[in-house]
Amino acid sequence: MRLASLVALLAGLTVLAACGPDPAPDAPEAGPLESPAPPSPTSGPSLTVAVDSLLRDEPDLNYRVAIGYPQIRGTSGEPMAPALQAVNAAIRDTVEALADDFRPEAPPPGADAPHYPVEVDGGTPRSWISDDAFSALVEVYAYTGGAHGNTYFLPLTFDLTTGEAVRPADLFAEGTPWADTLAAHTERGVLRWLGDRGALFAEGLDPIREGRVDLTLDPDSLVVHVPPYQLSAYAAGSFHVGVPLSAVAPFARPGSVLARLTDGPAVQATDPSTSRTLRGD
Repeated sequence: MRLASLVALLAGLTVLAACGPDPAPDAPEAGPLESPAPPSPTSGPSLTVAVDSLLRDEPDLNYRVAIGYPQIRGTSGEPMAPALQAVNAAIRDTVEALADDFRPEAPPPGADAPHYPVEVDGGTPRSWISDDAFSALVEVYAYTGGAHGNTYFLPLTFDLTTGEAVRPADLFAEGTPWADTLAAHTERGVLRWLGDRGALFAEGLDPIREGRVDLTLDPDSLVVHVPPYQLSAYAAGSFHVGVPLSAVAPFARPGSVLARLTDGPAVQATDPSTSRTLRGD
């Protein structure tokens, strides 16, 4: 199985759209694992986003990890506030826990390292930050044997005023149809892209309708991230569907990150000119 170098994966992930009909859309050409080159920094008035690396190499277990993950940095030279330090620690812990999940207890019987490695490659193709909120996506491609690996998403959203993680349900007032709204926009965006290139797996919308959704924030939208297999064939790749803030603003929980975002000015996201997101409106 030929896997991506982390540099190749990071470059490929800057185009945030459904993958084309490639037989293995998430497995770029092979090459050595390297430390990731950070994307262009994202900046709010006083904060920026850098990329750190989690690197592991255990030949005895045929196990390698190279994941670039986001870390918040201050631009004023002042010490980081405790809430921001807590956010950075939570992000590191989340990425390390994912890597631990793939670490084998022993190499597979008869495993030959060049042919049966366990490799976990990933990076941070998308981030958004303001002085009081942060959201990013870590996208990981993990190969553990078989015909191909799988793509996994780590959506990371935090309230920087408290240092606490924000789940999708935390953004919305109880009793509002926010999950159905996200599912409807996702369905429209995916169908528009698929056209006659493949079929939609309608049952894959059920987790979104139930509020189990990988979601990040952009200045003007919420972005629903759907891995391969969930809504269409593996060859169709991943989907990233933008839901306009105007569609969900009426459901915002008072005082939430979403409520502040819909009331406040737009904040720049990572490389908006080089990324594409399917629209579900």
